[in-house]
Amino acid sequence: MQLAQIGATQTAVESAAQQLGVSAIGVSVEEPSPAEYRRLSAALDEQKPDPMAVTYGFGTGIVQLAAQHRLPAIYPARGYVDIGGLMAYGSDRTETARQCANDVHQILGGIKPGEIPIYQATKFELVINLKTANSLGLYLNCCSPAPTNHRMSQGKLPYAPPMTVSHSTLSLL
Repeated sequence: MQLAQIGATQTAVESAAQQLGVSAIGVSVEEPSPAEYRRLSAALDEQKPDPMAVTYGFGTGIVQLAAQHRLPAIYPARGYVDIGGLMAYGSDRTETARQCANDVHQILGGIKPGEIPIYQATKFELVINLKTANSLGLYLNCCSPAPTNHRMSQGKLPYAPPMTVSHSTLSLL
């Protein structure tokens, strides 16, 4: 099951990359071990990608690797950004957890699992770590209410509090 899901994700990433006219390089981490991260680091040195999209990973190790190689990276969950990753986009984990709890409640109440509708996330969040963006020398003009001349003169993005945008959340850390 896990391998099938990874294969489907890789196919989707490759398809999107082709449509955008960029290349996608697939490298996976089998276990969160120092040897595995050395192997991945060597692969990144060899292939020299510009950005990195992490679909699965092991938290701190993958974030540190992206920082070591000075790669802008996008992750599947906010937790990566909370520990220093650049950005994450994915379904709102709180909403998903509530739905799971509701499903368990229904099953314990006697409803057959097959009678419960399949849940599809409707709320997503984009989280950007401005400190990491600054350390990578990235200019993100969409993420700050400050005047353009302030951003340009300082060379850094000013702090902006988290804000919500319609059904998706844009958080700036």
